[in-house]
Amino acid sequence: MGERPPGCEIDRIDLRKGYNPKNCRWLDERTNKQLRTHTVLTKEKRDKILTMRKGGMSYSVIAKEIGVSKSCVGQFIRGESWG
Repeated sequence: MGERPPGCEIDRIDLRKGYNPKNCRWLDERTNKQLRTHTVLTKEKRDKILTMRKGGMSYSVIAKEIGVSKSCVGQFIRGESWG
């Protein structure tokens, strides 16, 4: 992996596998936080997602604004999580 680039964190590509050079990469902190699977949305963030979506914003734009992944936004909008 080499030295850690400034402002980056180590990330596993496949969470089922261990930390090794073939399964790891360097990501900036914001991207790494968006990919984490334990994201918890506050009521305020949930309300903001719904308002933004009703305003016609895309999942990508909402995800960037809220700081979560696009798939997390989609799951919430479809009622598959944080219900």
